[in-house]
Amino acid sequence: MNKILLLITLMLFSLTYTKAQGPGREKIKALKVAMITEKLNLTPDEAEKFWPVYNKHDEAMDDLRHKERKYFGKRSEDVTNISEADATKLLAEFDMVNEQRYKLGSNFVKELKKILPNKKIVLLFKAEEEFKRKLLQRMRQR
Repeated sequence: MNKILLLITLMLFSLTYTKAQGPGREKIKALKVAMITEKLNLTPDEAEKFWPVYNKHDEAMDDLRHKERKYFGKRSEDVTNISEADATKLLAEFDMVNEQRYKLGSNFVKELKKILPNKKIVLLFKAEEEFKRKLLQRMRQR
């Protein structure tokens, strides 16, 4: 049953996540989906409702990370020569990105509460952290 659910989830994920990405990123996403599916032990009904909400949130967070890199990635090299006015603008952008991140997270939890019990939401966040930790360990080993 779990294998069938995992297969359905992976298929659902691949259909709903159509952003162009390199094969490495797609493999990482697939591993993340598999780990989350395993840790949460989603029912078929939960999985059907959960993955579109999760994918939408994940895409919004990706967009936010790209925005953050746009504002802070390029400028981080030349911050020693930044003017006070530019620093003020940069801090305002930083504040805006943090507010958006908070709102996205808050809305995500509200949506999840309509689909999953609170325990599974906590397990989701724990599984995401565990996945990040394992991914970083693998990257360090290379």
